[in-house]
This record gives sequence, C-alpha cells and structure tokens, in this order.
Amino acid sequence: MLHSLVVGCFKIMADLFSEPFTGTNSDVVQFVRRLKIWALQAGKSDADVVMMVSLLLDGPALDWYVRLVPIEAKNYWARLQQALLTQFRKTETLEAIWKDIRRVRQGYEEDIRDFIRRFEDLYRRLERLGNNQVPPDFMKRDQFIVALHEDIKQFR
Repeated sequence: MLHSLVVGCFKIMADLFSEPFTGTNSDVVQFVRRLKIWALQAGKSDADVVMMVSLLLDGPALDWYVRLVPIEAKNYWARLQQALLTQFRKTETLEAIWKDIRRVRQGYEEDIRDFIRRFEDLYRRLERLGNNQVPPDFMKRDQFIVALHEDIKQFR
C-alpha cells in the first residue's frame, strides 16, 4: 500500500516536472501552478511543497534559493511562492504582448473554446499592464477573425 502511494506521488511529479526549474528555462507562473497541482493531486501540505521546491530547482534558481531567499520564506509556502514570482516573473512589455497577439493562430484541430480562452488570455495580459492599453472591441474582433483557422473563417 505504502509503495503504491509513493510510486503514485512520483508518477505525478514526473508528469508535471520533466526538467528542473532554472529560472531561465521556463515560466515561473507555470512552475508555481504545477507545484499547486502536484500538492492537490498528491494530498501534500504547504510544508511538503516548500520542501519539494528546493529539489526542483537548478542553476541560477537554485543559487538564488540557497544564497538569497530569507529563512522565513523557506518555511512558508505563501512567502516562498511570492519570492519566486518576484524574482523570476518576466516583466511584460506592450510590444511583446502585441507581437504575441499578432502571431496567435488557432491550431488545426484546436477546439474553438480552447482557442477563445487562449485568445482572451492574451488580451488579459494587456489589461494587466494598465494605462488603458486595451484596444477597442472592433480591433479585438478583427484580430480574432484573422487568427481563426481557415476552415472556420469560410462559415462567416
């Protein structure tokens, strides 16, 4: 019984963390989200998550953790999570978001609901920048139509 629980826990981890977080190889928001998923699926406490973080770091992220993270952040998941996000979250620029919006396209077999969600997420990134960066609805609609797969556009 215990063996199957341990194996199940490591299987979940292997599925979520194919490589260590270095701070340069992936998005810290995704890393934190995966930690939360692992904790929920494996029934782990905040203390377990804190302990697991140090095992999933490598390179610059591990150096940062060992040298710079205060002891109190290493003892509480909420503080460690905030420290990770503060240190490694990339600052988004208006130009980078618009580049992503112009490049987004619906995948050939991508469900329309999934594409709408992905498209809306890009515009939410603009909203988070503030300063009235959100374009008028007609621009959003036009960009959405451009981004749809050709098979769907023909039904307009």
